[in-house]
Amino acid sequence: PGLEFETAIKTIEIISAKTEDKQMYDQREKAQRDYEWALCGAREEGREEGREEGREEGKQLGLEKGKVAGKVQMLEEVLGMSPSSDAELHSLDVETLTIRLAELQQRLRDR
Repeated sequence: PGLEFETAIKTIEIISAKTEDKQMYDQREKAQRDYEWALCGAREEGREEGREEGREEGKQLGLEKGKVAGKVQMLEEVLGMSPSSDAELHSLDVETLTIRLAELQQRLRDR
């Protein structure tokens, strides 16, 4: 009975070790999946925040551009010029519109 008993104990120890190894492997796999899932969620949240900030900046830029374009058209009319079309003015960036506005303001002062 001694040898059979030792063989049974060794077999149980081997099975037990394999079970523990499997559990450790499963835990590592689960931890890795959880980490990747959290990382993916954080990335998506960051993208959404970036989109929202971009939309807000775009709205602000559009409002500023519209105000400057309106002033340009008004000064062109005051100076007796044919006002630029909305399409033409909106195709320009804010810096170019601001320069154009400054030039028109200077022309008005020089009158």
